Amino acid sequence: MDLETLNVFREYWDEGRETLAPVFENLNGEEKQLYSFLKENNIRLEQEKIRHEFAVQSFKRVTVPDVSGS
Repeated sequence: MDLETLNVFREYWDEGRETLAPVFENLNGEEKQLYSFLKENNIRLEQEKIRHEFAVQSFKRVTVPDVSGS
């Protein structure tokens, strides 16, 4: 998940339980920062709350190359 997704679906945030899970080493810098924020604030966003259309468009942005030349 990224910060944009978290903010778009803010109305669906829920309070989670405290966790002792470590920050995963395979996350990039932004992902580690977001994970730490979620963990420190006990924020959860269930994946079922993320609209399918939003997920598809987000996936396309990171997987489909921009061929428009812009």
